[in-house]
Amino acid sequence: MKINISKVKSSYNTFKAYAYNAFLNAGFSVVFENNALGILALNDFVKMIKSRYCSDNVKIIVEKENIDIINPALLLDLYNDIE
Repeated sequence: MKINISKVKSSYNTFKAYAYNAFLNAGFSVVFENNALGILALNDFVKMIKSRYCSDNVKIIVEKENIDIINPALLLDLYNDIE
């Protein structure tokens, strides 16, 4: 399963993480801001997807839209999953 992270077009500091489950034909998403609480929300979202669906097969795809995470150290839990 892939989790795509992209910038929300109408906002400078807001991002969306989206995961699609083909079996359920359903998508799951979280919208978060580029701050410490937003990164915690992203971490919780990824942990939820991993715990419920294919925990060993989750990859995070960051779209190339000048996404600058405020503190990359906050992404340490996700580091091995980012492509």
